[in-house]
Amino acid sequence: MRMDSRPSTSTATQMSYLLIQLSAVNYVYHGGNGTRFDHSLGVYHLAGKLVRCLKDKQPELGLTEVDCLCVELAGLCHDVGHGPFSHIFDQQILPRLGESCSHETLSVKMLDYMYTMNNNQLKQKLQAWNITEQDWEFIKSLIICEPCEDATGRGENKLFLYDIVSNKESGNDVDKWDYLLRDSHYLGLKHSFDYERILHYARVITAEGRPHICVRDKMVDTIYQLYSTRYNLHKHAYQHPVALGVA
Repeated sequence: MRMDSRPSTSTATQMSYLLIQLSAVNYVYHGGNGTRFDHSLGVYHLAGKLVRCLKDKQPELGLTEVDCLCVELAGLCHDVGHGPFSHIFDQQILPRLGESCSHETLSVKMLDYMYTMNNNQLKQKLQAWNITEQDWEFIKSLIICEPCEDATGRGENKLFLYDIVSNKESGNDVDKWDYLLRDSHYLGLKHSFDYERILHYARVITAEGRPHICVRDKMVDTIYQLYSTRYNLHKHAYQHPVALGVA
């Protein structure tokens, strides 16, 4: 069962149509007008590709269709807590409102609000896709990357699923894949990062008592290209003096 387009028409995801992904960078690079919604769809797509790739290559992992759908939904909704001007909103506006939380935490708060509004419409849609209360808690825990076995119903054998949308250990996650490639495209900056190679070689391996998504050692150049692309975007776009001055 694959998700259809209905969750993308919710109030929170509609708001992301109005938010520019690159904050004030479009004052420097006028093509940088991609939206948060574009990025969220991209993360949904890549999260689905990676988790289903693992499901097909390693059936012993015991991944279910609902597991895959939860990961996809986490990718789709991971940024609904973002405000205008991207991380500037987190750093400058929220503290003045008495809030000291990340956009991931705000995303979870937004989802909790959506879950019961409009006579539980979202809750009813999720139930139609066999998404239970435990699955809903799992989706939220994926967004903030805080495993909670009792609440989510997923044991230690599925901790690797937390590496997909927001990898707190290495930073190699589908959120980064999408925004680095998408931002490079909109800004006209060259890159050589190819996520398809990671998909091809990705395997789940247990190391230091925990399952991780790993790749072959010969993939070191591809991983280097990921971080090199990020460095170049920060140097030439994200930290551009004009963009910082406008924001």
